Amino acid sequence: MCVVTFVQIRLRQQRDALKFPQKFAVNYRIEQNNITKRETAKMIIKGERMLYGAPPVDIRNGSFSSYKAMQINCYVSVKAAPTSFHTFSIQTKGETLKSVTVITNNEGVASTFLNHKFYYLNPTFFVTHRYDGDNSHATEGSALSFGIVEISNLPIVVDKPLGFDYVKL
Repeated sequence: MCVVTFVQIRLRQQRDALKFPQKFAVNYRIEQNNITKRETAKMIIKGERMLYGAPPVDIRNGSFSSYKAMQINCYVSVKAAPTSFHTFSIQTKGETLKSVTVITNNEGVASTFLNHKFYYLNPTFFVTHRYDGDNSHATEGSALSFGIVEISNLPIVVDKPLGFDYVKL
């Protein structure tokens, strides 16, 4: 009886491993130095930290890509001239997915949060920083931006392309 129970449990674990993908999460440190007014630059990936699982994430030419659907959370901060405007964007192949504009406080610091869920397979994206400028300072200045991109799998299972195959009722 013990052998039968053990075999049943093992078969169940193998079946569940096929139906439910393993969870993963990874953090990437990003930054960009010396962005001048009215300039847009792609954030540079500086470091990686595995949180758990085996993330299927590739980095090519400063862009993130994966063969699975995923969720991204991006926390970014900027140091620049006080009351200057900065736009951070999550972009993919010329299309802006999320974008937010912040204004620095009197000390020249601002922070923001962006998130996006890719409900399709094989997404590719990158993060950009645009220094929109300011009206209060006539001198040219530069900005320093830095942050974290967290990539994890979705809370729902998306391992196949979403299609229109319906069962006839």
